[in-house]
Amino acid sequence: MIPSSGQRIYLDPGTPVSCPGLQATNVFALSGTAQRGTFGADYLDLNPANPVPLEGVPFGGQGFNGGAGTAFDFLGSGLNPTTMPDSFMTVEIRFDHAQTQMAYRFLRLETQVGGAPPQGRGYLYAGFFTVPFTCWDVVHNVQLDVGFVERTITDDSGTILPAAFQLATFDSTWAPDASSNGGREYLFVYRRPYGGAPKPEIAYDGAPIQGAVPALYFLAAKRVDPSSVIHDGDGFRFPWEIPFGPDIDSQMIRLAGQPLTDPAVVQAYQDIVACLSDINRNVGIGSVCQSTPTLASLVSARAEPDRVVLIWEVSFGDGAPVTIERREGTGEWTALARRAPEANGRIELEDATVSPGLSYTYRLRVSAGGTDLLLGETTVQVPSIAVLALAGFQPNPAVGDLRVAFSLASREPARVELFDLAGRRTVAIELPSPAPGAHVARIENGARLASGIYVIRLTQGRRAIMRKAALIR
Repeated sequence: MIPSSGQRIYLDPGTPVSCPGLQATNVFALSGTAQRGTFGADYLDLNPANPVPLEGVPFGGQGFNGGAGTAFDFLGSGLNPTTMPDSFMTVEIRFDHAQTQMAYRFLRLETQVGGAPPQGRGYLYAGFFTVPFTCWDVVHNVQLDVGFVERTITDDSGTILPAAFQLATFDSTWAPDASSNGGREYLFVYRRPYGGAPKPEIAYDGAPIQGAVPALYFLAAKRVDPSSVIHDGDGFRFPWEIPFGPDIDSQMIRLAGQPLTDPAVVQAYQDIVACLSDINRNVGIGSVCQSTPTLASLVSARAEPDRVVLIWEVSFGDGAPVTIERREGTGEWTALARRAPEANGRIELEDATVSPGLSYTYRLRVSAGGTDLLLGETTVQVPSIAVLALAGFQPNPAVGDLRVAFSLASREPARVELFDLAGRRTVAIELPSPAPGAHVARIENGARLASGIYVIRLTQGRRAIMRKAALIR
């Protein structure tokens, strides 16, 4: 919120709120960012007479006791669930020894004492083999490719030993055992239609760990006990959905697929707009708030597989250079560059020292009166591959500066448009020769737009993506 004084107003996260029709009771609960995920991933025991045979091995997944989740968060993938949520969907594994499919087999190398051989774990591609199930994108009814990992014993020099020295799980199919890690028989689901033959983009040495393959989900499971049987007709489900939550972002995404002809949907939108408008007018909230001047704001951010380009707008100092700092993931901050604001008050950085698939955070360090100020912090995810995706307003709901986050698949001309719920186009941004990768663009005339629900449409070539978003003033 920006009043006439020009100073932004920030509400303390614990500030209580009361909005009819909404469950959030404080600003923190109301303003949370929704994320789709595989939180409910679980075994489908379709015959209750049979005990559940598998349990998750806790490797950090969102579901199944940590044993199932997005492949990006496990060994890596070219599909990032945060920046590319539209690439994911609900998937089912359907166990049936009569209905099978072929799968990519990868060998995880280890010595006889369990350590890594000199060349590392390898994850060598070892062919296309039958698995006792089929895998389905249940949203589009499309069968999908899968792959699996098997532990493979080598000698101390890294040479794979004969079959007599291998473990019982070294059987060229997916079959976890009852050991604590399930024999490390990891299962992967790929966002590629199954065709009965291996695809070169997946079938190569090291594919599971190089972060480039189109892997959707992973399953790390173990048998409950050695006699546990995976029965035909059972399955495993990777849901791609938003867990129930009181934040407006979650509700907006749930409402996006609902028809506006439904009075309950219209009322839900009206409740959101009324709540945010009241908060903006200091109605229905507690008294804990503070104001602080805006000294630096992000104008745009663009991430490609080989570079990040950032532009800040600043309103401080006498044009003296400032330090731009960066950290990778949750690592240590380091000084990256020194830049002086241009005549228009903007600072631009092009960082070509990034790696595909990694996350970087940037900020400005400014010295004022003997004190260092840290301003304009922003985090970007460098894509492994460029895809067309639309994240929407950043943040959502949007307040103050209006920014749209999206990703482009190529240098083909693109367009970002904003419509109100009556279908009137209020903003159109033409991108005649854009760079592929992730972008965050500020809408220059966004200040003239009224509070309400808007539809953002991103178009490139013959593809178009739409998403609803909220704006408050």
